[in-house]
Amino acid sequence: MRSCVKKIFVIDDLADRVHDCDWLLDQNYYRDAESRYVNKVPAHCCCLIGPRYALLRKEFMAARNQAALRAGPVNRVLLFFGGVDKDNLTGRALHVLAAMRSRSFRVDVVIGNMHPFIDEIRECCCRQGFDCHIQTDRMAVLMAQADMAIGAGGTAVLERWCLGLPTIAFATAENQMRQVGDAAREGLLYAPDGHETFEETLEKHLPALVDNMPLREHMSFQAMAVVDGLGLSRVAALLDDDVVQIRPACLSDSREIFEWRNHPDIRRFCGDPGVIPWEMHEQWFKGILSSTTSVLLIGYREMAPVGVVRYDFIDSDARVSIYLVPGQEKKGLGRKLLLRAEIWLKNHRGDIRKIRARIMAGNGRSRALFEGSGYHEESASFLKELQP
Repeated sequence: MRSCVKKIFVIDDLADRVHDCDWLLDQNYYRDAESRYVNKVPAHCCCLIGPRYALLRKEFMAARNQAALRAGPVNRVLLFFGGVDKDNLTGRALHVLAAMRSRSFRVDVVIGNMHPFIDEIRECCCRQGFDCHIQTDRMAVLMAQADMAIGAGGTAVLERWCLGLPTIAFATAENQMRQVGDAAREGLLYAPDGHETFEETLEKHLPALVDNMPLREHMSFQAMAVVDGLGLSRVAALLDDDVVQIRPACLSDSREIFEWRNHPDIRRFCGDPGVIPWEMHEQWFKGILSSTTSVLLIGYREMAPVGVVRYDFIDSDARVSIYLVPGQEKKGLGRKLLLRAEIWLKNHRGDIRKIRARIMAGNGRSRALFEGSGYHEESASFLKELQP
């Protein structure tokens, strides 16, 4: 393909082969996700690893905006084991649900129109008063309405996480076993581990999860933090022809950064809006280049600088500040710069777990930038100056 195209984008979830590509996406959750493609892609390859790049349909983002943390009782359960479900785990789970004497919740059952046991499942749902949905296009709505799910691994896991839906999950394929196991260890889902049959396992663990409201609330919180629904837009922005590259600042950048930082459009939204003298800037710049607790990154496009991103590190947190080079205020450019900087951060500081940003009052553009990049508001600060 190198003789036919300029760029190659690979989507993988196995990490069992070498790729010649410029981008690689693996949207699945693994505890060692960052090391799975070491020596499997070229040095220049941009790796998009983990659920923050999950390619979910737009209806999940729409439902996400209305989704709430699952903190109450279980009134509705969603049962879905994929469109085909060759082992008929759907039908087998239905028998367990039908036999639950303490069941007080409504059940939504989803199957594809090619399910090998479609007639039996439809008949069982009718007999038990369950709602059967065949080849539905309302999956996001059903997930948002449910308080808990029973299902398989795979892409459906990412969809449930996006909507904060606690799940009792079963690996239905070999390549799902590690994914489900790793997610369970991080509290993202509930994966029973035993040697009983599927029916025995579900019969034992389902009531336990239904009755454990704190655990379901914890899973819901963890899941929504891992998948924010912005993965599609992140990937689209990074694949844009108008791509932004990132590199650490070097000594030769000092003069330009000095001029950008002192530009009136940049100063008015800084903590200190005054003009920085050259001597003070030079001392600060040399310090930050040698710092182990801060990093200064330059974003550039077609060899021209477009913006600056700074991270300050405290334990596993990073505080970010960002500005575009004056005159480079192209729509969407700030978001591309911020996303590229986050990829650099993940590749070079794998210990960082949270990124925080401080926005000055009145800076609506920065607020929109961070809200559109998956940040959520944590607190607000107020200031009142007293007259002498």
